[in-house]
Amino acid sequence: MSVFRSLPSLEKTVEGCSIKLNTASSCLVIQLFCKYGVTKTHNLSYQECESLQAVYNPDSCPNVLQAQARLLSDAVVHFPLTLAEVTLRASPCGKVTLRNYVEEELDASKAMLTELTLSREEFLAYQLQDQREITFCLREFRGLLAFAESSSLPISVHFDRAGCPVVFCVDDTVLEAHFVLATLSDADDASQSQNNR
Repeated sequence: MSVFRSLPSLEKTVEGCSIKLNTASSCLVIQLFCKYGVTKTHNLSYQECESLQAVYNPDSCPNVLQAQARLLSDAVVHFPLTLAEVTLRASPCGKVTLRNYVEEELDASKAMLTELTLSREEFLAYQLQDQREITFCLREFRGLLAFAESSSLPISVHFDRAGCPVVFCVDDTVLEAHFVLATLSDADDASQSQNNR
């Protein structure tokens, strides 16, 4: 949130903070009481929505990769912050490639392409049935990597194919967290599943 973006300057200037939930106007009101009598007020609007319950079972995924969160964080740092999606391609021969996703409508020759390859030896677990390629949201991936890295826990990636959810798991004796992200459907997979109906 932009309210707390610059923590070093906040520590020097802010003397107090008030956080209130205003249910009448559907706002979260954050007031920062600063030096010299300055009060900064931030009204963050919110709306209620239904939560979605993902139906998934990570144990049913035929492909599993496990790595230290630091390895994956170091890999995604090379992608621009404005990048929406990243594509992960994994093959049984022992290569995992991360590259930025470029939509088919865009001219690929004019787009900046970033690609990074990791080897099987860098992973704690590497179980693949056949070569797979999935594309998912990089922003959420970075968030869960930060969570896993702050806990010093490895992260497991469970996936099947494009269009099926990818499940990122962080497990410890005290904590178990599953992050489920949607993947983009592959045009070939989408047409094949429609033909099967």
